[in-house]
Amino acid sequence: MVSVKPLPNHAVERSELIAEEFDPDRFLSSRRHLGLERMKVELNTHLKQLKAELVELINKDYQDFVNLSTNLKGVDKDINELKQPLYKIEDQVKDARHHFQQVIDSLQEQLQYRTQLRDKKAVLKLLLNIHESISKVEYLLDINTEIVQDKYKMVSQLSGEQESSAGKQIERAAIEYNQMQHLVKRGKDLAFIKENEWRITRIKDTLEQKLYKTLNTALLQVRAGEITRSTKQSLVQCLRTYTLIDQTKTGERIIREQFVRWYLDKIIQPKVLQNNKSEENHLAEMYNKIIVFVTTDLQPILDITQKTLKGSNYEVLVNSLWIEVTEKIGKECKAIFAPGQTSVFHKNYSTTVSFISNLEGLCHSRKSMIYLRHHPSYIEFMKKWQLPVYFQLKFREFVVRIEEVLNDKSQSQEESISNGTKATIEIIQQCWSDHVYLYGLAHRFYKLTLQLLKRYNIWARDILQV
Repeated sequence: MVSVKPLPNHAVERSELIAEEFDPDRFLSSRRHLGLERMKVELNTHLKQLKAELVELINKDYQDFVNLSTNLKGVDKDINELKQPLYKIEDQVKDARHHFQQVIDSLQEQLQYRTQLRDKKAVLKLLLNIHESISKVEYLLDINTEIVQDKYKMVSQLSGEQESSAGKQIERAAIEYNQMQHLVKRGKDLAFIKENEWRITRIKDTLEQKLYKTLNTALLQVRAGEITRSTKQSLVQCLRTYTLIDQTKTGERIIREQFVRWYLDKIIQPKVLQNNKSEENHLAEMYNKIIVFVTTDLQPILDITQKTLKGSNYEVLVNSLWIEVTEKIGKECKAIFAPGQTSVFHKNYSTTVSFISNLEGLCHSRKSMIYLRHHPSYIEFMKKWQLPVYFQLKFREFVVRIEEVLNDKSQSQEESISNGTKATIEIIQQCWSDHVYLYGLAHRFYKLTLQLLKRYNIWARDILQV
């Protein structure tokens, strides 16, 4: 049940005037029914009440106001007496604060000096490590052999005969070279690094030259059929070293230029296409020789990169073999891409696709196969096969043949129906035969089949209506 507020005794309520959200305009607009005279009377009455209450309040506390000055006598003297000890305490506090601030400043200076010493010590230690690392790599690479340090000589003597091999020595140099690179990167802003930049560059060039020479020597031995244990060990050490210095691409390039190219120069030659129009597939023979080369002569290198150095970034099958194959075919056998003679083009394309499928089967992992298919050279090589042009030539050939049969008016109705039906079936069968159909054109041959059936349907209706 809602309670009803009683009517106010006066038109002007004090509670409304002292409210926090008092609004004069709203107050006056809510009392428009009173009129100005009545409102004036009410406000004057309220003013008189306020004055009366003020006088009553003053009279009530008057005695306290009068006695206030009497009660404050002597306070000034007490305050003055308190000032002196307070000033003294203030001075003591300031002195203590100043002393502590001096102690803090001294500690901060000492800490800062200690930090500077620690930083300088770290820089000095870094400089010593860099100098020692550079000197050690130079020793391992036989640079400045006249200034060999005794401690390195002792290490070499303790290593035994295994350390005397070039591959092992270079591998040790590569490990130390990585450490040196890390230290040089940390101190790249030091003047010492700038002053010795020429030494670092010389080390890099010397390491690459020795690696190239050692790997090339091992590849020549493999090429000559001298695959000894020492040769395999040298290959493993060189290829592992390229992995250590993050230059696997360089190793793959050397294998391609010094090993793969020598074999492919004998396999991929223009003469293999001279008699390719005959029943013998010389292109297939060429591709088979490449596969044989991969599974025999190149296999020791693949075993090293795929098994011994498993987990490395080597993709010899793609970066060393495939790229060289596509480049040599593009230079020496580019006639295989010509779609003018459709039967020859079909044989060349099918043979090439079969070769690529065999090559993918030699990939050691799915990742390697995907890498091959997405390689720029693979994509570019497949683009060279003008499949749409081949289809257009076959399309024109089939259309001419079917139209000649369907538009032959010299035959009787029975002969025309028989020959037209037979020709349509033969052409559709040829579209999907092994010597015409290509997987990359499946959608086009499917559409052509529907077009042939549609043409036959229209022709058959016209014949039957006659």
